[in-house]
Amino acid sequence: MRRGVASDQGLRNQTVRNVVFLSAGGDRVRVRLTNAFGSRPLQVGAASVALAGSGAGTVPASVRQLRFGGRPSILVAAGGEALSDPVSLRVAALQRLDVSVYLPSATGPATQHFFAAQDNFVASGNQVGTRDSAGSRNTGSASAGTRDLGSSNRSTSGASSRALMSSTIRRCTPVSTSGW
Repeated sequence: MRRGVASDQGLRNQTVRNVVFLSAGGDRVRVRLTNAFGSRPLQVGAASVALAGSGAGTVPASVRQLRFGGRPSILVAAGGEALSDPVSLRVAALQRLDVSVYLPSATGPATQHFFAAQDNFVASGNQVGTRDSAGSRNTGSASAGTRDLGSSNRSTSGASSRALMSSTIRRCTPVSTSGW
């Protein structure tokens, strides 16, 4: 077993920030969290979506806390999924979003993808809603993942379009325990 790799050890009391690309724009965003490959429930303590900045940072004033049926956290059943309530956020086609998911409890082994070109980030504790990447450092790269991000829905004038984004973290860059 490789030491410190989420695919072997899983995640616990950590926030995963996935950087995703949209295929279409809109005025509202919904995020689908999935535990498709999980053998036990996945506790999501909090989640947010924001316009992606550089590194692990987000665009100021763009962070939106996600809720699930009005609640800030959710337990996703093994093999199941959860769709967030829609949040107002104007997004353009081909824009990058940051989706942050806080995992307070042990997840068990996480899915992975060794040959991806997109950096994603992991930080200790609940970093959902933070926007600044100041003080972050690359402590080495690891290929790792979790069962959290499935897709995003964007809607304009009541119409909805859906684009599959990722069910794994493509490349995970651990950052310092002081946050992003």
